[in-house]
Amino acid sequence: RVRVGFGLHSGWAIEGAIGSEFKVDASYLSPNVKLANNLESATQVYNVSILMSNTVFFDMSLGMRRQCRQVDHVLFAGASSPLKLYTIDLEYARIKVQLEPKRPTAGRFRLRMLRNMVKEAKWLESYEPHEQYVQDTNLAMMRERFVPEFLQRFDMGFRNYECGEWTDARRILSETKQYINQEDGPSEALIQFMEDNSAVDDPDECVAPKGWKGY
Repeated sequence: RVRVGFGLHSGWAIEGAIGSEFKVDASYLSPNVKLANNLESATQVYNVSILMSNTVFFDMSLGMRRQCRQVDHVLFAGASSPLKLYTIDLEYARIKVQLEPKRPTAGRFRLRMLRNMVKEAKWLESYEPHEQYVQDTNLAMMRERFVPEFLQRFDMGFRNYECGEWTDARRILSETKQYINQEDGPSEALIQFMEDNSAVDDPDECVAPKGWKGY
């Protein structure tokens, strides 16, 4: 399987043309572009497919925000303020790849019309993306393991992490790390960060460094 990570961030950017008389490409210059690149790279650290900043999160509808999980609070190098990071838990490996037979040319026009109708419906003001998480069987399957008990337990561990209660945070996140019958990437990433940055060199205790602000 091909693994793809998406880093989502919103903000201003300057568009310009770069190239020669033979080839010209559009380029975007902004610290926000760099942050989006950092988020895309960080999907490998947290082992998630989608990682978004709080700027994107607060642009979402309330229904879509409820589908997200906050996984960290970080200050990227070169950034002026910390970002809260969120993911949408989707276990794409649960979807079986099916090779479809070659479609007859006679029905292609009808299929294209149906696809266009679906796309146009998604541009309507009345469209609610979060409803797909209930109606779409594939999305429901991809989210099946992420039960409320797991999400509540992770949130408890994350709040302890932010508050500097790292010993309790590590204990709780060690539970959520294997709660869904597979390794949870965000739990593992936070545990590794705390162990690498603990103020004491004690395997049984994890202490936030002095001046810890939650990121």
